[in-house]
This record gives sequence, structure tokens and C-alpha cells, in this order.
Amino acid sequence: MNPALRVTDLRVSFFTRRGEVKAVDGISFEVGRGEVVGLAGESGCGKSTTAYAILRLVKPPGRIIGGSVYCDGAEVLDLDERELRSFRWKKVSMIFQGAMNSLNPVHRIRDQIAEAVTVHEHVSRQEALARAEEMLSLVGISRPRTTDYPHQFSGGMRQRAVIAMALALSPTLLIADEPTTALDVVVERQVLELLKDMKRRFDLSVLFITHDLSTLAEFSNRIAIMYAGKLAETAGTKQLFSNPLHPYTSGLVRSLTGLTERGGKLWSIPGSPPDLAAEIEGCKFRDRCPVATEACSKEAPELLEVEQEHYVACHSVTNG
Repeated sequence: MNPALRVTDLRVSFFTRRGEVKAVDGISFEVGRGEVVGLAGESGCGKSTTAYAILRLVKPPGRIIGGSVYCDGAEVLDLDERELRSFRWKKVSMIFQGAMNSLNPVHRIRDQIAEAVTVHEHVSRQEALARAEEMLSLVGISRPRTTDYPHQFSGGMRQRAVIAMALALSPTLLIADEPTTALDVVVERQVLELLKDMKRRFDLSVLFITHDLSTLAEFSNRIAIMYAGKLAETAGTKQLFSNPLHPYTSGLVRSLTGLTERGGKLWSIPGSPPDLAAEIEGCKFRDRCPVATEACSKEAPELLEVEQEHYVACHSVTNG
């Protein structure tokens, strides 16, 4: 069976006065049918840019310069504008960072979802409004509140409304880009439980983007670790947490406070990510890596399978 999403050698650059910034530098991964794949890494590593590229929402000075995005039977990068409008939301939808920025402040919540339905499907206004109310009910928003404006909702309720909007057209793939950002821990838990329920209810495939590995530990089937525009490691969730092989992944796992011994020091990865506008030879993580060798400064490591369904881009692992 074809995967819900197959990304192959995707490359996205931003062309600035300082030169070309390689935000996504040749990454490949898949999301299977009904699978949740987590995409994790530090801020600025290219996670959100990857999501925008999948939906072809990268704006100038950014540009998709290579690769393939195959989703639900379509090569996304080859779609014309008419096909692309039909593809978005109906085949792939996205929960953007910051729910308030995703909602129009001068339109009622119900009307915004209904508009998305009428744009993509030949249904009456009344049918679209009924669909909107149904979806809002599924995410826990009562009918009287559906005619409220975004500013009348709490942060958690706005995020629920955005989830309802993303699922209104029954997409094959849902991209959740930091869906719990700026929410307190109680509301964050509620939103995650809602996403789990919606995933089961609609048999969704999900690409879940976050910098929080602890969230992925309980929600994802597989995890891809991204660093400086490249994939450092991909593995099943249990496999990655029990046996992280890339030094960067190992550092991320060790930095989780729940895995730190009581009374012990918190772990952190020294240094900072590299300047993506600079020409970098070899491994982009080498200046922060505790096991870097001479080979790391000469040649960029390839993402290779070292165990079944466990891929790592590290000379020390693949040549060790």
C-alpha cells in the first residue's frame, strides 16, 4: 500500500542578502496510512519549513528547489494552482502554530469553518453550517458557542476550533505544527487527548511537528530527528528512546527532565546550531559532537539503516 506521504530529497532554500540559506537540505521520509510520525528538533532546524513545503506554502524569498512530495496519489510539486487549491485541506490539512493567527478575528468561528467547506465542496450554505457545528461539537465546543468570535474563546478553545477546521473536509493527512505551543500544561494535555481521539475516529495519518520529545513518546509510532536542515536519525518511537544512536538524539533524550535522576544535574547539548547561510563541509553537528572524528569535518554522513527500520546519519555509528 502506498504511504499517505512520501517525501524524497526535499530541498528548500531562502535567498537573502547573505546568500542562500539551506533551510531543508535533502530530507526523505514517509508517513504510512494511519501512522503518526513525529518530526522533532531544535527551533530553526527546518521542521515548519518542511511542513510548508509539503503544502507548497513557502513564500519568497524561500523556494522549493528540489525533491518530490508524493501525497495520496499526487505529486504535489507538479500540481497547477487549480489542483493545488483542491488538494489543500481536502487531501492534506494543517494545524498552524498559534491558533489565534489561523482564525479571522472579524468572522464567527462557525462561519469560518463553513466557508472552508463551501469552497471545496458543492454544498449549500446550510449544509456547510451544519457540518461546521458537527465538527465543533466533536472537539467539545457546544452549539451556542459556535457563533462566538475568536477573541471570545480561550487559547485551548481556539486550538480546538482550528482542529475542527482542519478535519472538516476529512483529509487523508493532518500536519500538526507545534499544536500545543503557548498552552498551559493542563490545556496541552486536553488538546493532545483530543488529537488522539480524532486520529482514531477519522483513521488519520499525522505528521506531528514539535521540539518536545516527551510529547512524541506517547503519541507517535515513529520519530524523525532533524538538525540544521537534515535528518539525523529516524526510528520507531520505542526504539529511538531505548537506543538513541546519533549523538544529537542521545543529547535530546538525556535532556528530558523525567529521565534525569533525582538530585542530578540537568543535561544540555553544548554550543549552538550552525549558520545555515555558511558553506559547511562535513557533518553539521561536528562542532557540538562529543565523538566527532576527522572524517566528520570532511564528508557529510548519509542517513543509513543500522538496525531494522532504524536510520542514522553519523560516521561514528555507521563506520564504528
